[in-house]
Amino acid sequence: MRSLTYWPNWTVLTVVGALVLSVAVYLSGTAVAESSNLISAADTKLAENASTTNYGGATTLGVDGDEPGGSGKDAYSLLRWDLSSVPAGSRVDSVSVTLNVTNPSTQTYQAYDLKRAWAQSAATWLLYASGSPWEVAGARGSLDRGAQVGSVSPSTTGKQTFTLSPALVQRWLDQPASNRGIVIANATNTDGFDFSSRESADASLRPSLSVNYSAITTPPPTGVCNNSEFLAQYRNEPRAFDTQPVLTRCETAINYDWSGSPAPGVNADSFTVRWVGSFDFEASGYEFTAATDDGMRLWVDGQLLIEQWKDQPNTTYKATKTMTAGAHEVKVEYYDSHSWGTAKVSWAKVASSPPPSGTDPVMVGAGDIARCSSPGDEATAKLLDSISGTVFTTGDNAYESGTASEFSNCYNPTWGRHKARTKPSVGNHEYNTAGASGYFGYFGSAAGAQGKGYYSYNLGEWHIISLNSMCENVGGCGATSPMLSWLEQDLAANPKACTLAYFHHPLFSSGEHGNQTKMRPTWDALYAANADVVVSGHDHHYERFAPQSPSGAADSARGIREFVAGMGGGSHYPIGTVKPNSQVRNTDTYGVLKLTLHPSSYDWEFVPEAGKTFTDSGTTSCH
Repeated sequence: MRSLTYWPNWTVLTVVGALVLSVAVYLSGTAVAESSNLISAADTKLAENASTTNYGGATTLGVDGDEPGGSGKDAYSLLRWDLSSVPAGSRVDSVSVTLNVTNPSTQTYQAYDLKRAWAQSAATWLLYASGSPWEVAGARGSLDRGAQVGSVSPSTTGKQTFTLSPALVQRWLDQPASNRGIVIANATNTDGFDFSSRESADASLRPSLSVNYSAITTPPPTGVCNNSEFLAQYRNEPRAFDTQPVLTRCETAINYDWSGSPAPGVNADSFTVRWVGSFDFEASGYEFTAATDDGMRLWVDGQLLIEQWKDQPNTTYKATKTMTAGAHEVKVEYYDSHSWGTAKVSWAKVASSPPPSGTDPVMVGAGDIARCSSPGDEATAKLLDSISGTVFTTGDNAYESGTASEFSNCYNPTWGRHKARTKPSVGNHEYNTAGASGYFGYFGSAAGAQGKGYYSYNLGEWHIISLNSMCENVGGCGATSPMLSWLEQDLAANPKACTLAYFHHPLFSSGEHGNQTKMRPTWDALYAANADVVVSGHDHHYERFAPQSPSGAADSARGIREFVAGMGGGSHYPIGTVKPNSQVRNTDTYGVLKLTLHPSSYDWEFVPEAGKTFTDSGTTSCH
């Protein structure tokens, strides 16, 4: 007999008159108290009296309602933490923030939930990211910030701790895309305070978030549903999974067209379903297909393959994944918000590419790489040590400013081990040094002509192009710019069956910086020439898009597949608004993108740093 009650980690008490019935609703799995102390992943200051200044590199931040004194102008501070080390599904019990106060205040300041995907390197009093203004300057609009979630009274120097709303952090954990951090502010105070930022040389002084949570320490229960069955939980709430299921049952398939309630006790319109099951796969590539009306998400072994969490008419989405032989977990979440509901999920084997002949060229690389204070670039350099082929970079090779000393002291000891086989591209941080002279001086002729930084070469049957997306430094990126004219001529002179381009700024990205529309003319030229792949960086995460046109329309016939490969080791950024056609994203794993270039197709593989398990792989034919 199967239990039809499944409520992870808690005991439900049902009271009937004087009878108290205790039901152990998670049959195996223990809620164990745990804690994580997280150093801020991003922080900066917004200053009204310096409205276009970015303070992302400052070692000290501040908050004031009167800066400078007597001006009545405000200064606020933004902070954000990466919660990826807290296990998914945990219950957040309590949260506190600790700041190292360097200049105290006798007044109290408030912390508010932030709603914008702000960028540490670009946020100012006027903008939350490059080219993206706050609704109201200073993040003061209702679209910029939410409710108050805490307050701090920094009365003395040294470590000062204040509590933060557990509900807020629970939302960040359950919905990572909603984690935009907090803003500390007060518009009327006149006694400001300062504190150490994440750029402090002493890591113990950086802003920290302490999260106490209850975690599941054993796998979900076996025996509740058979292998090759889904455990299905239905809830009467839209888009969320915060309440007890009204129906739990085992289902053999997800193949539904509902015109009303799925079952007695379940709402006809506003409900959610979560399906989780273990299924046997062969060693092969698989295509997963999801048809939904409205929102749906699909994971395989914890890897998010499809995320379309929105109201929409019946729409079909596809994703591919290479599976090993054996049992794998498939999880699907769905919500319905109006009169008709469709939820269908299936998968099928797809033809695998022939094994590499041993002569097909390999490209391997990433962007946003070397920071002397981060071990990430050494972790990814160790991956390069064991992968042969051409190394590429997608810019921001040496932080913070691409100086000659940063290339010598930060990049050269790690990725510099592979300098002789590296074909680089340049990023915005290199141009913090005039003319990107540190970059061009380090790489020499391999970086292309100084002052241009764009060039091309061939690998096997592929034509490869490295471009300079710092448009303002190379005469622009418009249709008549020198680089675009060169690109069009280069493409016409090299009519290979397969074409790949790489450059720093992505036209499409779900990360902090978002879509970089200045690269649209570049994409237009590549699309017109039937290019196959674009690899970019800038946002510090990994993301794979389905083939799409320069306008962002899904295009399986001629579309370009874009990879955001900003996971070279510098730091991690969170995901902001998920863009259409985004298929896979990861924000907590450094790694490299390996591309095997066959004569008429390519294999991709995300290779993770040691100790991490996230990966992504597949095969696509050239146009």
